[in-house]
Amino acid sequence: MFAIIDTHSGKITGWSLDYSETRWLVVQALKAQAKTGWLPKEIWTDNFSGKDTPEFDDLEEKMSGLGSVIKYCKPGKSQEKPYIERFFGTFQDRFCREYGDWLGMAITSKNLNNRPNPDALKAYTKQHGFPTMFQIEERIEAMLEKYHATSFSGKATPNELFAACQEPQTISITEMEMPYLFWHKTAVKVNRGLLKIEVNKVERIYKAGVEFNGQNLVVRYEPEDLSEVYLFADDEAETHLGVLQQHGLISRNTIKEIGTADQANRKERAAEEAKALALAAPHMTSKEILTIAEDEEEDQLLSFAMLPEKTEGRKRGNPFTTPATLKVWNPNDLD
Repeated sequence: MFAIIDTHSGKITGWSLDYSETRWLVVQALKAQAKTGWLPKEIWTDNFSGKDTPEFDDLEEKMSGLGSVIKYCKPGKSQEKPYIERFFGTFQDRFCREYGDWLGMAITSKNLNNRPNPDALKAYTKQHGFPTMFQIEERIEAMLEKYHATSFSGKATPNELFAACQEPQTISITEMEMPYLFWHKTAVKVNRGLLKIEVNKVERIYKAGVEFNGQNLVVRYEPEDLSEVYLFADDEAETHLGVLQQHGLISRNTIKEIGTADQANRKERAAEEAKALALAAPHMTSKEILTIAEDEEEDQLLSFAMLPEKTEGRKRGNPFTTPATLKVWNPNDLD
């Protein structure tokens, strides 16, 4: 778990979770923080493994340009970020213990006493199993809600302190800046008005427009939601070309299906138009189509004419229901 704590109030303003520490773990936590509408003016962090990657270098540069600066603690100097270290200790010791399958603090922790009884843990997990990632995320949400509403050492709760802050050291972030800062980034070349990106080993195709043919563009996207991507010129910081919406999104294996369906729809539409013209203006229609239209009209009339007579009697106890006989028109009965 990677968390961002407000040092004034002790409130967790952003967090993310994964099976291991990846370059995207920190980015996801910062994105969760930015979705609240702001970023801290200054962030202190340790030297996590994902910091020396092109993705985080790009994010760090853009955040710095907005006035949000990331500073790094010296290796092995956890005392330089005491607020977040204290939070994780309190969070595990007071809140994680509520769950019977909690494994205890990290294996590398010096606090050897914070381990559950091995036999009790084995018995609990044998009966209930281990939680899924989704269940753990739900637990963390619930535990953070309790943590934020808890008073520590007789002080106001983190929620109360955060709400009462008069001079927050923050940088405002707009919704339009979110893709520019936190979405995944890739470079593509437009061919035949289309651009292709590969996400989780699946190729996606977007309609960019023939005016971009041959150009190298920058695409930003979210792997969890590909309903739209943001398109930038090479000088990404300067030129935002637009947004490609979901209606322009097609996968390679459906292109043929879309073409086949469209062709069938065109044929069906043309046949219907020809039949309508045959009934409205017979003199303008070919003999073959006119015969088809007349045959269909005649079949429809005969289907009504051949319906049997239906008789409905009075229902007992209902004075408003009168006996009625439904007689269907028969063209042979006409004088």
